[in-house]
Amino acid sequence: MARKLVLCASSSMLAAGIWTGRALTSVRSFADNEDGQRAFANLLRATHRTPVYLMADTVDEDYRFETLPHTTGKDRRDMVERKLKQLYRSTPFYGANLQERDEGKRRDDRYLFAALTNPEVFNPWLRILTASGLPIAGVFPVPMVSLGLTRTLELKEPNLLLVSKHAAGIRQTFIKQGRFRISRLTPIRAGDAVIESCAEEIRNTRMYLDALNVTHVDDVLNVVVVDQDDSLTALGAAVVKGRRNLRASHLGANDLVTKVGIDRKALEASQDALHLYLLGQRKLPEFNLAPSTLTSGFARHQVSRGILAASAGVGALAAAWCAVNVYQTMHLKSEAQRISNMTRQEQARYQEITRSFPPTPVPTDKLQLTVDVAGRIASMARLPDAAFRVVGQTLDKYPLVRLTGVQWKHGRYAAPDANSTSASTAQLSQSATLHLELTSQPGDIKGALASINTFVRELGKNEHVAEAKVAKMPLNLASTGSLTGSTASARQEQPQTSQFDVEVVLKPGV
Repeated sequence: MARKLVLCASSSMLAAGIWTGRALTSVRSFADNEDGQRAFANLLRATHRTPVYLMADTVDEDYRFETLPHTTGKDRRDMVERKLKQLYRSTPFYGANLQERDEGKRRDDRYLFAALTNPEVFNPWLRILTASGLPIAGVFPVPMVSLGLTRTLELKEPNLLLVSKHAAGIRQTFIKQGRFRISRLTPIRAGDAVIESCAEEIRNTRMYLDALNVTHVDDVLNVVVVDQDDSLTALGAAVVKGRRNLRASHLGANDLVTKVGIDRKALEASQDALHLYLLGQRKLPEFNLAPSTLTSGFARHQVSRGILAASAGVGALAAAWCAVNVYQTMHLKSEAQRISNMTRQEQARYQEITRSFPPTPVPTDKLQLTVDVAGRIASMARLPDAAFRVVGQTLDKYPLVRLTGVQWKHGRYAAPDANSTSASTAQLSQSATLHLELTSQPGDIKGALASINTFVRELGKNEHVAEAKVAKMPLNLASTGSLTGSTASARQEQPQTSQFDVEVVLKPGV
């Protein structure tokens, strides 16, 4: 849980509270005297290593808008730093924030420059903070913290004037189109009529805005009175009395408790409690006036917290990894125990079953060898289904060729011209002698021979065939052969069949 010490310093006192992640607690006020400073030092000793967020609520503040050429990176930082040193030579508490870019051709950058022109107001508190060694996150102007209230309450009026009561007085913060423009702090003097005095100051602020051309006389200015102690209930009516260009609304203590979320007890403890709550809500307000020498301890604090967070993450990851390993180890042990029990049960069943077996004539190792040999013989066995499939695929393409018989074998095959050594080392393959007959026209011997040769070539093109050749033709084409018959015989008109044989050898492994 994030823990912060949030402070608000004014010319007469210091308000302090502890932010514990979602709530503001332990709100106290310390007078600007020796007793108050001593009590504040005691508070710091009780908040070990808690980062400090300090607000400055003083009339000695300056806000300026400047237009500078558009740059980026180091050039922008150097240019802004030079401008700050030119504007504020007598104080180290200054800062700048880029607001927007002009819409002209040059597209220059518009900056808001701010500074605390009299740091002596809260130097006593800073000396105590520095001596305590607590990390100081920064020094933030109260008007910039007030912007968080507009986001929380979703106040989106184009011309908005926030009026709030503080220990230092009545503060007016003007916001145009959601951006800060002007802030004024008016101290409350004893004996003054607070309502009339505040109403007059608000009307003067309206005239001042018109004089600066920040607003037009016909623009409606929405005044939101933030009343933490319900002492400004009548201020809204007094402001708009006789003014058609002013609108007023009132946020009392009940509204702040329900809409903002601050605890009522904390709200009643100090007039600065609401802004302490808003400061605690922000992780780190963007407008920081503290010099780097003052916030170096906070930078180290952030680094140490990052290291601790990383170490905690690594530790959590290691713990989770160890837990997973322990779980897997226990699971594996349980599984090994279960398998061991099953093994013992199966061995017991095997022993029980083997007792009923008759005595074997040979030892068990020879029986095992016999079974292994039988398995090898079975794995080496071949059936003629591959050869039949190859022959069938070719016969489907030649309907005039019919298979009348087949002689199939599986053995070592070598080419006829191979020597004896290569024949003895030839691989096992399937071969078959096919007895076929061809139906052809009578006397068309040339066509029949061409059909047979085409059939053999087609058979040899199959991817599983190593060799295919004709073993026996229907005619003896050798030079020593003889022809029989007579031209005087009557011509046969019926188709005739021619028997021939084909030898086919499949590739090894098919």
